[in-house]
Amino acid sequence: MHRIKIVLETIVHATEDVDRIIDSLGVLGIQRQDVIIENFAGHFENTILMLKVKKEKKEAQQIFYKISENLSKEDLDSLIKDLDNHIHNSTLYLRISKQDLISGLLYLKENDSVKIKVTVPVFNKKNKKDVFTKFLNKE
Repeated sequence: MHRIKIVLETIVHATEDVDRIIDSLGVLGIQRQDVIIENFAGHFENTILMLKVKKEKKEAQQIFYKISENLSKEDLDSLIKDLDNHIHNSTLYLRISKQDLISGLLYLKENDSVKIKVTVPVFNKKNKKDVFTKFLNKE
């Protein structure tokens, strides 16, 4: 097993139901007590929450496998094909649709998303694409 780390972050605006969003993370095997909530004030003093989840090793690997299992075939194929654009150093950057996650579905989406950073130490930079491809294919 690699020394994998995963960080998930999403912003929750005052008009959104924070409990529904936290509960939706259960699709990824994340429990309510795993979620760190930070409070911020928006430009007009409205409440903005930042939800964060940080996991390492086996727990991180399980979350990453849940992501790869639940992504649509089209999104997974597209991600693998375009992997170079999602990797910087030893970190894979993804964004999944927050609204679709509430419905129990995982789709890659840039806007109104849950940001995901998956870090796997890769010492030979030539191998980084292969390492993440194997993880995505659960090899």
